[in-house]
Amino acid sequence: MDHMNYYEPYNSLEAHHENQLTRAFLVLLRLSPQVQGAFLDLVRKRQLEAGTAELIPALSEIARETAVVRTQTARPSQSTGRLVSIFMSDDHLKESAEVGDTDRRALLDGVIEYNPDWILVIENKPRVGDYREDQLSVPLDDDTDVEREEIPVDLLWSDMVTRITSLLERGLLGYTETLLAEDFLKFVSTHFEFLNPYTTLGVCRRSRVLVVKRCGDILEELLPGTVREQRAADAILPSGTARLISLALEDGWLRLGLWPGDLVSQARSFGTNVRRAEFFKLLEKGWTVSPNLHFSYRGSHRVYGQGEMDLEQYFDYWYASGREIRRFQREESLELFDQLEADRAIGKAERSALEREFTMTKRSFVDLCPGMEVLWRWPIQEAEELDRQGRLVNLVQERVFEAMSTWNQVFPPRGD
Repeated sequence: MDHMNYYEPYNSLEAHHENQLTRAFLVLLRLSPQVQGAFLDLVRKRQLEAGTAELIPALSEIARETAVVRTQTARPSQSTGRLVSIFMSDDHLKESAEVGDTDRRALLDGVIEYNPDWILVIENKPRVGDYREDQLSVPLDDDTDVEREEIPVDLLWSDMVTRITSLLERGLLGYTETLLAEDFLKFVSTHFEFLNPYTTLGVCRRSRVLVVKRCGDILEELLPGTVREQRAADAILPSGTARLISLALEDGWLRLGLWPGDLVSQARSFGTNVRRAEFFKLLEKGWTVSPNLHFSYRGSHRVYGQGEMDLEQYFDYWYASGREIRRFQREESLELFDQLEADRAIGKAERSALEREFTMTKRSFVDLCPGMEVLWRWPIQEAEELDRQGRLVNLVQERVFEAMSTWNQVFPPRGD
């Protein structure tokens, strides 16, 4: 079985096994030239710092053909070139390691061959304390013309993670490479958290890419298995009046967002369960609350609108008057739009948009969803300090609980 094939993982090993990390990294290296180039740059940087006489070239100079990348192999297959041993861990070795001949029969974690000139052999120990003497020595055949580099390269996983993140942040990866790199970073963050250098907002340097990842980690800690990361970190709950919880960097603020009533069933639930006085006290506590009226078709929000109502008028119009919140069939839609315009629940521009999206199309129904947008914001400097103190995760949980309790939604959800 070729474990460098993307579709051939180690099914028999736990995700946190070091061989899984090695394989994931080598697969990314094999499929992304940009990541491979960044890796070689990091190796060369460490060689310079160590005083190595012959430095590994850049990818543009070294690669005459596609590199051969293998894992869990007994020895290199290439019989010429210069061999460099590379140690990857969470910390540098405390003592200098020697590279020489060996008769040990252990499999090599990773081998990257640039025929005919260079061979890179990777020894991966996520925790430096697991390193044993002689693990950087590589067995070679007697008749080989391979020359060993005596000084090994000592790399930190955190430095490699930083370089991959930089490629993402600057938009230097193609679409597929981006997905692979993002998945790799998420894998590291999930199963090898101690290798991730971006563990607080402060060290993310207000980079959108890094802040999204940190926000995703915060939500994942509260709601495991529910998080997706795009322009923001979103937790998608399986049920409830508000199913979306979002955390993002927004104009100098860390913004926490909830949207109760986003679908017809959720809007009905909100109207049934919300306690008006407690809900409006959220404003006094520092929350920002806004109407979020939208008209949807098959889960896609087609038209948004508030009309001329303020927040209290909007709330009472939809939730205190027994008004119908449901799916309206095509033949009912014109009467619905007329009534909403007459009641100032929508304006003329919104009415025109509704006719374009529904009346003048073949869409057979419109879902009426009078929801709310409920936002809490921390100044980013305050959020960074709270995260440094280890308090931010708990405060996010407290804020979500504070808002959801006003419409009787349990948080965290039962069973989590």
